[in-house]
Amino acid sequence: MAPVLPGVVETDERAARRSLRAQIAKLERDLGAAFLAAYPGTRAEWCVPARGGPRLLGIGELERLRDDLAERLHGARAAISERAEFEERNRVLLERMR
Repeated sequence: MAPVLPGVVETDERAARRSLRAQIAKLERDLGAAFLAAYPGTRAEWCVPARGGPRLLGIGELERLRDDLAERLHGARAAISERAEFEERNRVLLERMR
């Protein structure tokens, strides 16, 4: 009797790419919104570097791009939060001075 092998699990690469592209698009929108919310007072890295010209990115490259954008968005939000706290402290100080 031959052993029964589990079915091969095939990755639906199109679905994975579609999901990653959707995640990247959301992160880019959120990064843009963070820029608009912070401008001009907060210093954060806003540029999106080129990835070597036009080409089809592999799954790994899409994942790295997504992770890079998520990290940059986190940093931008932290910078915005720090700036808001700074401005709030200064507002309170001005109120006390009045």
